[in-house]
Amino acid sequence: MKKKYRLKKWVKVTLNILCAISVFIILALLVKKGVNDFEDLAKQCDKEYGYTCTYYDIRQYSLGK
Repeated sequence: MKKKYRLKKWVKVTLNILCAISVFIILALLVKKGVNDFEDLAKQCDKEYGYTCTYYDIRQYSLGK
């Protein structure tokens, strides 16, 4: 009869921690990309309109593109 192998508790905990760290890093990168895209849109909007755009202006500018 074949013996079933099971992961020890410390291995499970370590894998869970690594997965949590990976998810956190991925989410942080997604948020950073979104902020950078918003900043680029804000700069483009400022150049086109000639003044500092509000959040509403930037949103309308991005929808109009």
